[in-house]
Amino acid sequence: MLALKTAEKLLAEVAPAERKALQALIQLATKQKSQAERVLQDLLPIVTDESHQDDPYLILAIANAYNIVKQPTRAKNILKRTISSVTWTPEKAAGWKGI
Repeated sequence: MLALKTAEKLLAEVAPAERKALQALIQLATKQKSQAERVLQDLLPIVTDESHQDDPYLILAIANAYNIVKQPTRAKNILKRTISSVTWTPEKAAGWKGI
């Protein structure tokens, strides 16, 4: 619990563009099905937007949420689909490197 509280405090220092995905990862750390379902409701509409389709933190959060709600096939499929569709550039590589 201390780690979650620390993460929430550090979240205030993150750029607003990345805050939603990182907040979702913090919610998923509880491993509660209700939290995972809420994360899916919040993030699935966002990831359909063209500018967020290859955001590694959003994809990771969605895949983790699917695993928590016992849908590992969907988690695997979203990871496969995302990784296969991402065009490799040095700028994007920096974002994927930290995961």
